[in-house]
Amino acid sequence: MLEQEIFRALQARFDGQLTVTPGEALLATPTKSIQDPAGAARLQIHRGTFPYATLKIGGRRLVSVAEIARVLAGGEPASCAASISEEKPARGKKRGAPRKTRPAANAGAPAAATAAVAEVRHG
Repeated sequence: MLEQEIFRALQARFDGQLTVTPGEALLATPTKSIQDPAGAARLQIHRGTFPYATLKIGGRRLVSVAEIARVLAGGEPASCAASISEEKPARGKKRGAPRKTRPAANAGAPAAATAAVAEVRHG
């Protein structure tokens, strides 16, 4: 019941939006004033201390208003690490030009010829 009231109040505050940016979500949290809420949210998401689970929609990271209402009503805050792990893993592309590797000195030589050269050198 309390969660529904908080949800309605948040929807009225955010003009009926169902998702908001992480910075706006921090402003909805009753804490001390934040000078740069977007920067604070990015830092908390990076550190894994952001109090709400985030969604990645259209390349943007957003927070559900229902999630904010659930946490403000006394629900357990979702871990940010769980929301980050839902992302696709990065591809294994390496930056820069590929390097030429030097072939081994005797890679193609027969074993007998290699042994003969070694015997001549060491005497």
